[in-house]
Amino acid sequence: LWITNIIGLEASRNTLSALDKRKDIQSIEYDPSINALIDGYESFDKEVSSSVFDEQGREIPYHITITKSDEVWGLGYEGDGVIVAVVDTGVNYNHYDLENRMWEGVGYPNHGYNFVNNTTDPMDDFGHGSHCAGIIAGDGSAGTQSGVAPKARIMALKVLDSMGSGRL
Repeated sequence: LWITNIIGLEASRNTLSALDKRKDIQSIEYDPSINALIDGYESFDKEVSSSVFDEQGREIPYHITITKSDEVWGLGYEGDGVIVAVVDTGVNYNHYDLENRMWEGVGYPNHGYNFVNNTTDPMDDFGHGSHCAGIIAGDGSAGTQSGVAPKARIMALKVLDSMGSGRL
């Protein structure tokens, strides 16, 4: 892992014992695969309905009104100039409420990075990361004001696989 100067490997107990004796290795840590998502959820693509609407007739979901995000928007704070990294199962960067909110980075054609497969394609294959990205910056293109910061940009960082599992 070049960003953190860490080497990931699978090794036998004897190999780990030999590595532990080296003076040029600071530490050895066990990194088991864990499931970071709530058991029992197959997908987070389900929509929750609300009966609150804005002046343009767009639905405002419960999480927006309960956090009073709509009142903050009225003060002019909508996430302009903010980049939010969604560190999750990836993000469906083609989703109609997210496609215009995705971060653009040189060398990152798909708006982030996939640490699970070591590629520049962080497409969500579970739904949880896209759900979270929508809560953060969904812009209402589908007719629902879903994001608390609808003008923020989303950087998609896929660290969890299609089952919601990953390594620390």
